[in-house]
Amino acid sequence: MIWIYNGYKHALYEVGLQVSVSSPISEQGIAGPARWTFYGQGELLRGNLSQDEMFTEYNKLAAAYQVDNKPGGLYMPDKKTPACKGLYAFDPSNCFGNIYVVRRPALLNSEGAVLGTHVPYEFQIDFERYPTDRSQVIQWEESIQIVGTGAAKWHYQGNLEGNPTRIQSRERTTITVVQEGEGVGLLGYPQFPGPVLPNDEHQDIRKVRRSAPILYGNGEGAVKKNWPIRWEYNMESLFGTSQQPSSRLDI
Repeated sequence: MIWIYNGYKHALYEVGLQVSVSSPISEQGIAGPARWTFYGQGELLRGNLSQDEMFTEYNKLAAAYQVDNKPGGLYMPDKKTPACKGLYAFDPSNCFGNIYVVRRPALLNSEGAVLGTHVPYEFQIDFERYPTDRSQVIQWEESIQIVGTGAAKWHYQGNLEGNPTRIQSRERTTITVVQEGEGVGLLGYPQFPGPVLPNDEHQDIRKVRRSAPILYGNGEGAVKKNWPIRWEYNMESLFGTSQQPSSRLDI
């Protein structure tokens, strides 16, 4: 197979590759974008080239790796068909954030016949791939707070002399229900639930707060991730509610 990056086509089997893939797991058990690392070692052979021609070719190779955010991967000998059904091919459209050349081609040593008959080099490329589910909710929390029981309302009134007098002002009172939560979507604001008591909500004081996402990466490879939204409903009822807060899986 042939390794290609940024239009530079290495010779057949010139590059030896080590590929590693890992996905971070959040506290809520959700896998984030997969991080891919391609580490390569190769030798540019002189063959029938003059030494000047060999260094010209090496300069072309090195120049290709001076630029981030370019497509590349393993290809079949026809240099057009991605190998392994495209598993090891990448370009900015299917990467999450930037494609970084974190180690640019550099000589591994300069001993013996090196630079006379061949030029050994190494490189490393790192990037992240989008998860299968791009609508992931990566963080979720909701709570329902019950204030009051509906019991009588009373207060103490002070007297000029003697102990204060306990006075009941209402036989029954209302129950306040406060429902609030926060969710974070990977690539956009997540959907969130409505009030558990829609007919008893004080809609005039409903709160919904959307915060700015994180700009991940830079330049043409930058992507906005982690979109947080927070909601709060205030309800007033005679009977309260026994409904449970919603989980991430209820949305």
